[in-house]
Amino acid sequence: MKRTGEYILAIVGILLSIILTFIGIFFIALKQNDGIRQAIEGELTNDPTITMEDFSMVMDAIGGFGWMIIVASGIGIVLGLVSIFILKSERQTMAGVFFIITAVLVGLLSVGLGLLQAILFLIAGIMCLVRKPKNIEKDPYVTV
Repeated sequence: MKRTGEYILAIVGILLSIILTFIGIFFIALKQNDGIRQAIEGELTNDPTITMEDFSMVMDAIGGFGWMIIVASGIGIVLGLVSIFILKSERQTMAGVFFIITAVLVGLLSVGLGLLQAILFLIAGIMCLVRKPKNIEKDPYVTV
């Protein structure tokens, strides 16, 4: 049975996970870039409500968030590829379970940024579990 829909959803989910990886790298680079850090600190000196300790804490959180995004997108890429290979080997139920596991992990670990990928993987998983191959009964008098 052709599983074109599942393949397309999985490939788009993997591509979006790759884009999410770049977003995580951007957050890490934002934390480590001294020029950006000094520019933001210069703007914050005018605001008496924000202390440098608070600013430092926020910058550290941005870096940690970037690493969490990279881990979530890496899981999405790897498990998405594994699911595709399982689907190619004609084990639709197992591929559907892997797609759903991928959706849950990416959705939870990316803290909302990977929601679109998670939805795509979830739809692909549900399609794998629900769609059944057509059974063609052989009629001895009809040649196919």
